[in-house]
Amino acid sequence: MADDKKNSAAEIEPLVMPKRSPLVPLLLVVNFLGLLGVGGYFLFLRPEKAAQAAGNPLPPASSTAPSPAGRAAAPAALAPESGLDSGGGNGPLMTLENFIVNLADEEVNRYLKVGLSLELASEEVAESIRKKEPVIRNAIITLTSALTFADIRTVKGKRQLRRKMTQAINTVMEAPVVRTVFFNEFVVQ
Repeated sequence: MADDKKNSAAEIEPLVMPKRSPLVPLLLVVNFLGLLGVGGYFLFLRPEKAAQAAGNPLPPASSTAPSPAGRAAAPAALAPESGLDSGGGNGPLMTLENFIVNLADEEVNRYLKVGLSLELASEEVAESIRKKEPVIRNAIITLTSALTFADIRTVKGKRQLRRKMTQAINTVMEAPVVRTVFFNEFVVQ
């Protein structure tokens, strides 16, 4: 019997834990990263959907921020030093310096950066516009700073803003000397 105990003790091998497959932890990590990716997509790449659900509509990201690499040079850079350029068969163009104004949104602080070119009725009015440029800039700043993001986020809103700017400038000039206003740059942030 004692020999049986010795033999059985010798026959008992130490218990070795079976090796676990690294597949389970790997699958857990992959699932976790997938969830992070999906959450990041909805949080960062689709802000218009999240904002609409919260009651604050936003346009697609491409319409509010310029792409630094693919942005073409603004027409202001192509205009001659005098600030006038022929309007391609229309009236001459006069480029104004960019405007940066705070918008009237109450929930969030936003600003509008807009560059303008004015299509003039004739080249003769360019000098009178230059003389009244501070008053024109004041009228445009007053007009744009009263707007909210919802007012200007659509194409229709931008067209209405162009019409209002044209009317404001012609009111300052006391004559219809500006045919229309063109946006060289339009960025809301």
